[in-house]
Amino acid sequence: MSGTAKDPANSSMGEGATTSANAATPLFSPPSTDLRMDWGDACSLGCLPDLNWYFLLVMDKGIEYFVSFPAKTRVSPLALLKQFVTFTGRKICYLRIDGAKEFQSDNIKKYCADNDVVLQLVVAYNHTMQARVECAMGCVKQHSRTSLLHADKPTRFWDDATKDFSIKKVYLWASPDTCGKLQTPHDRMQPAFFGAYKTVAVPFGGRFIAQLPREHRLVKNDRFVEGTYLYSDSATPCIWMFSIALQRKIKVQDFKSHPLQFSFKDQSCLTHNTPKMIKEMSKMHEEDAHDDNLIAMETSNQIHTHAQMRAAENAANSHILEPLMWTMIPTRHYLC
Repeated sequence: MSGTAKDPANSSMGEGATTSANAATPLFSPPSTDLRMDWGDACSLGCLPDLNWYFLLVMDKGIEYFVSFPAKTRVSPLALLKQFVTFTGRKICYLRIDGAKEFQSDNIKKYCADNDVVLQLVVAYNHTMQARVECAMGCVKQHSRTSLLHADKPTRFWDDATKDFSIKKVYLWASPDTCGKLQTPHDRMQPAFFGAYKTVAVPFGGRFIAQLPREHRLVKNDRFVEGTYLYSDSATPCIWMFSIALQRKIKVQDFKSHPLQFSFKDQSCLTHNTPKMIKEMSKMHEEDAHDDNLIAMETSNQIHTHAQMRAAENAANSHILEPLMWTMIPTRHYLC
């Protein structure tokens, strides 16, 4: 895994600092030196009680590279942060998190102290002080909903749609660097990602057919499997698909994509179209629709936790933002 070369003379300079009279000021900090981390509530995307309810978004501020980690609880964000560090192979310098209880654990503080990471705590549930990661979460949620609607897939697949768009966003979206060259966040970060354009540039929920290896434990008489695309695997040149007949996720390498066909939207495109399969697909929609209605009722009633209410009251009574508002340049807006 290759890394981005750093200039030792400028490695200690902060963002916005002038490097020299003849050198341009970099538009972004060195990759993975300044991270933002926050939880997203997956209930707004629809879910079932036995599935993931949250996702942790870890984002690099400088190049806007991020990874989403679906989770059942919000107990241990440190384990997911370590996965991000291992996946990118970078050394963290700064970590900004809000004052939520799960982020102020002794384990996170010890990890930052042991690895020389400056821990930046901001007011809990204050979206303006976590603007970058909050904007990224909004982008991920909106595109995930669009992917689910376009493929007509049940909302239980929200975590797969979230992970798929997170991969697509950093692998396919390009922006000019300081020299005017188009680069993606993936190009700038160079993580240990083993996917390719073939495994990433596939519409979510598109029809997939694959051949399982003979030694695969699911192979009985027929090696043929058919289903829908979920996301590209990060550790292997494979993809994850949902087999409609087997009702489970499968990782396959020998596959063929049909990007204009969506099995949940049009069952007639399936090769093995049986009444049992159609019944199972309709059942998934019915179960998720019931769960979505409950979530919509909770949202309309504006149900909040006691911790959220206390944090909102503390933020309203705090004057921590007043000095920042008047000391910043009024003609520009900065994302934290």
